[in-house]
Amino acid sequence: MLLKKIDSLSAKPGWKYEAIEVMGNAIGASGMPVTESVELWFRDPIECVQVLIGNPTFRENLSYVPQKVFMSGTETTRIYDEVWTGDW
Repeated sequence: MLLKKIDSLSAKPGWKYEAIEVMGNAIGASGMPVTESVELWFRDPIECVQVLIGNPTFRENLSYVPQKVFMSGTETTRIYDEVWTGDW
């Protein structure tokens, strides 16, 4: 779901590629653990967050100030459900 949202943005962070060596738990003929080169494709999460925060569509839905949210206005049962509802 998140990747679909990111893909739909007009200014998208680019894909990055890295080849990495991974070591398995099998032992090869040489007596050493078997390794394999695999492709790792990813987007920089910081760039993704910058694009999301910079998108004016989300302007009314973002909060940068901590808030105390309570159930039913009684101010006895506090709700912690979003980042800004915690004790920073």
